[in-house]
Amino acid sequence: CLVGDGDRREFTPAQMQRLVKIVNELKRRLDLPASSVRLHRELAGTSSRGLRFPAASFREQLLP
Repeated sequence: CLVGDGDRREFTPAQMQRLVKIVNELKRRLDLPASSVRLHRELAGTSSRGLRFPAASFREQLLP
């Protein structure tokens, strides 16, 4: 979970670093490939996490 409105402002580097760390740990525990990680906006008709969410950068930081 990220606190903030990604449509209004960017998330902080600390928030993004923590998100990547958490998602990578969950992937490891559940033995999931990076390709299985989906953004909320990919599953529902929403801009959720916002238009300013750095999706490409986030995906690049996910471990294979």
